[in-house]
Amino acid sequence: MMPPPTPPPPSIGLDGGREIIDPALHHGGTFNVDSFFNIFFDVSVTDVDSRPGRVFAGQSDGATITFQDLASTLQTSTYVAIFDQNAPNFDLVPQTVGDPFIGLINLQIPLGADFNGNLLLDKVLLNLGTFSVDNVTSLAELDGSITSNFTAGGVIQGSVQDVNTDPPFQVGGLLPNGLPDPATFGGTGSLNADLLNTVVPEPASSSLLFLGLAGLFLRRRR
Repeated sequence: MMPPPTPPPPSIGLDGGREIIDPALHHGGTFNVDSFFNIFFDVSVTDVDSRPGRVFAGQSDGATITFQDLASTLQTSTYVAIFDQNAPNFDLVPQTVGDPFIGLINLQIPLGADFNGNLLLDKVLLNLGTFSVDNVTSLAELDGSITSNFTAGGVIQGSVQDVNTDPPFQVGGLLPNGLPDPATFGGTGSLNADLLNTVVPEPASSSLLFLGLAGLFLRRRR
């Protein structure tokens, strides 16, 4: 009696070992998605207090000092999505408004200047940043990537440090549901994603890897 034939090895993609997927096999399935991006900070400080003696860093009233490329930090979101073989990015990214990005936890941004004249350099300490996306529209590009445009809203909480009486601050506001209000601090954003797995009609695993480039273009309103 002959032994059973040796089964073939698992299907492996041509892009560095990621497994080949068949979208039809995953349609309607549940995926746990980890999404993340980096924020890079440019900070502008403007003197808006015209009272006598209320100046900073020896500048005149109304002066603005800008600091570029001060720090970067990771924003992450973990959520559950339903695979749709007919949707852009299989409806896995970007996420819905109810799954915001969270980050900026205890991020220190040295400003390298003494604004309050106490001979100590000042810094900004960010305690928490929350960003949500909504109103997503997606378009397939000629190179096979997907560009998604959306509305972004954010809330940033922190403080200016080295003077104990400096109060904490918040940039942005919250909607009644607790999510960031795009009308207070927000704007438009764009995400371009390439699926790194090879897609052919063969059995597959449930592991997908997207390479994404996301931009959040935010504006602050007083």
